[in-house]
Amino acid sequence: MSLLKKDRNIIIFAILGCAAGGLFGHDDPRLLVFTLSIPIFWSEAPSKIAAFAMILCYYLTAARGVPSGAAVFFGGAPSAHLSGFLLWCSSSVALAAPWALLRPKAKSSFYDTYMRQLLIYLIITVPPIGLFGWASPLLAAGFLFPGYGWAGLGLYAALPAIIKPLPRNARAVSYSILFFLAISAFLRPLNIPSPEGFTSLNTSYGRAASGSARFTDGFIRSTDIFKRVMKEKNQYILLPETLAGTYNKASEQLWAPLGAFAASRGQTLLVGGEIYDEDLKYDNCMIFLGADAGKAFKQRVPVPFSMWRPFGGAGTANAYWFDDGVIMLADGRIALCLICYEQYLAWPVLRTMLPISPRPEMLIASANQWWSRQTCIPQIQHQSASSWAMLFNLSFISATNS
Repeated sequence: MSLLKKDRNIIIFAILGCAAGGLFGHDDPRLLVFTLSIPIFWSEAPSKIAAFAMILCYYLTAARGVPSGAAVFFGGAPSAHLSGFLLWCSSSVALAAPWALLRPKAKSSFYDTYMRQLLIYLIITVPPIGLFGWASPLLAAGFLFPGYGWAGLGLYAALPAIIKPLPRNARAVSYSILFFLAISAFLRPLNIPSPEGFTSLNTSYGRAASGSARFTDGFIRSTDIFKRVMKEKNQYILLPETLAGTYNKASEQLWAPLGAFAASRGQTLLVGGEIYDEDLKYDNCMIFLGADAGKAFKQRVPVPFSMWRPFGGAGTANAYWFDDGVIMLADGRIALCLICYEQYLAWPVLRTMLPISPRPEMLIASANQWWSRQTCIPQIQHQSASSWAMLFNLSFISATNS
């Protein structure tokens, strides 16, 4: 292969990666079905460099909101912008590298291609690399094979392996069939039911709805939420992440009247808060108040480096990467909760859906988007959570603070 042709192939595959990554960040979650092109083109990449260029551009484009969002999160200083840029680039390189290293050869068998594909998904999904595993190409399976769960994931991962060994003409026909399947999946109505008896309240408190907010901010929030909750009749009311701030004895007293009011009506509130332990490390939780009080979802995957840090001490978040992440409601239903950052990742959902855990029937998503509201990150969050709900046939509800 001539040097000119090699360069042209690298550019073409890089453009393909940018196009697929650009499908993230839109209001219509169904667009993610077309990221099916990533594993398909990966199997046809003429070189490891071309495969790496495509996948790297895919991840960089999909996560394009990370540099500016992280800069806001870290305070907006020049060092914060640099931290966001480094996080964006390093995580994209780490996610793209397995795709390049495990690119199948031109005449690979079904077994060889399939095992390479499975190994790639394992590497980019499971911690430690899975802690940065946003924009997983697996998300396309939710819209291509809705309700098929693990079988849908297995079939999706097998598509490149099924097509790769075929003669050239047969491959062209197969790709055309896949394209029309993707079109039909995109045109299928997006109908994800909400859990029965649930409602959610979105808020717009900005940075004030965070663990670092002042006590007076918490008082204003609890008073405002009280007024809104009074109008709700559903059994469960979902509120955004960290809305209660640092949940200590003082803030607990702020929210106690609301919890008592909800309990008197047989209602339960799920409100975000940060609960500190004796070492002054905290759990980022969804706390139950009211009729079902005493339970809490713990965020299993806090944001690396900004919340969770290796060997972090006081002021850092606890991580529970391998917990099942399910909780049983008072009425016997089982729920899976994804708190903010977890909605971008494949690992928390797939860990919960392993057969060794009780199977949830609903997906509850809570987030605080004040730091990302000027980016495409909130839309990506919704796209990802919607895909998992579709794939595993889960009812879905979310609440956000912006």
